[in-house]
Amino acid sequence: MSKNHHRYEQTTGRGHRAPIVARIAGAMATAIAAALFVSVDAHAQVGDGVCVAGSQENTSRNCAILGPYVLEAVPSNGQFPVTGTCQVNGAPVACAFWAYRFSGPAGTDNQLNVLIPAALDVYVNQTYPPTNSVFVGCQQLYTSGQGDPTTGFGKNIITYKTCRLAVNFDNGPGTPNLVLATALSSPGPLPVQEKSSKSLYFDDILGPFTSGIPRLATTTEQISTISGAVLTVQTNQVGGLVGATSNTGPVTIIPPGIAVLCTPVSPSNTYPNNFPAQYDCGPLVENLDGTNMQAGDHSTCYYRRSDGTLLKYIC
Repeated sequence: MSKNHHRYEQTTGRGHRAPIVARIAGAMATAIAAALFVSVDAHAQVGDGVCVAGSQENTSRNCAILGPYVLEAVPSNGQFPVTGTCQVNGAPVACAFWAYRFSGPAGTDNQLNVLIPAALDVYVNQTYPPTNSVFVGCQQLYTSGQGDPTTGFGKNIITYKTCRLAVNFDNGPGTPNLVLATALSSPGPLPVQEKSSKSLYFDDILGPFTSGIPRLATTTEQISTISGAVLTVQTNQVGGLVGATSNTGPVTIIPPGIAVLCTPVSPSNTYPNNFPAQYDCGPLVENLDGTNMQAGDHSTCYYRRSDGTLLKYIC
């Protein structure tokens, strides 16, 4: 989808729509304004609350001008997005964190809408690694071209979903007050809408655009048991298993549906009496904590991955 296809008309500071012809005719004025702001932009940094029309920060979509408000990307050590691990349904998933700073007049009720590619997974209530803070992210997520029911933003655009959130606080320069967590993706311009009272403002800002581009080095997770056994699991950027080792011996990879759990038909039956004839056996699909399970009183442990694969090791 081209930028012009999904970009909405920009509004003035009073919330009135600026005609497209007027924007084209004002191109020269914008260029002059950019020249006047060269000295200001030279000192501006991403996330410092300063964003002016025609500045490098604005034209590169590192910030969005939304009437009297500014939405800025906030890199961490020069990285935007930051890649890390999200917790999804109790399992670790490689993901991208998109940190922003929203600033402007205090004491107003602000609502932001951001269009995100429909095929990209969005994760809520995730811990942003650089600050170790939990951010809700999208408070409402409208899919299949529903759009925001209060403003119509994103309606009938089936290739995007609408992320809606309320932001009315600012933690100062360089500090994000909004972080979106998504599946691994590369940055690109996304339409954003600001609603304040009865006024609407529109612009574009860098956000999750194309999936799978950023590369995350193999992540390592260690699981320890009380007896001292340590299972080390390596996972790639898309959540695939790279390898696994244990300090107690080899690790066996068991595909989903292969391992079975057997329980006696009669509660009075004690293993191994009448096994397997008087036992009800079926594929193992769940365990107590979603990740680790020990097979009875034996010294065999199983670590269950999010895709159902079991890693069998001596514990």
